[in-house]
Amino acid sequence: MEKWQLAAEAAFVIPCCVRDLFRKSIPFWYFAFGGAAAVLLCILMPPGQEEVPEIALSVLPGAFLLLVCFATGEKIGAGDGIFFVLLGLMVRDAEKMLVLLCLSLLFSSAVSAVLLGMGRVRRSTKLPFLPFAGIAAAVLLFAEGGLLP
Repeated sequence: MEKWQLAAEAAFVIPCCVRDLFRKSIPFWYFAFGGAAAVLLCILMPPGQEEVPEIALSVLPGAFLLLVCFATGEKIGAGDGIFFVLLGLMVRDAEKMLVLLCLSLLFSSAVSAVLLGMGRVRRSTKLPFLPFAGIAAAVLLFAEGGLLP
């Protein structure tokens, strides 16, 4: 992975995670920035014909979250799905995006179970999801050696 590609992804992921943690919402312009970053990456690193199917598969976790959002009456926010779609366009690796989604769900489930067990939240309490995606992304970067020289 190119260092500037990692920088573009971090510039999108970190503000979204922080905003979601404190406000439980992501403003539209964050997604506009993420879309612009994805387009810029496509210009700087144009995908070859063999990469197009991989990119299409990379956005499936986000598309899945959007379907769940609409199927559940927005129990999961649309912003989570849009975030994963845009990140998938930047990452361009379907396996990494699927692992990222699974780790995010695992981390949020574990924290939710602990908070429920402690009586700090109820079933109806809404927790922000993107901070768990940020933690999962950091874990994946560290696991693949992306944070070390």
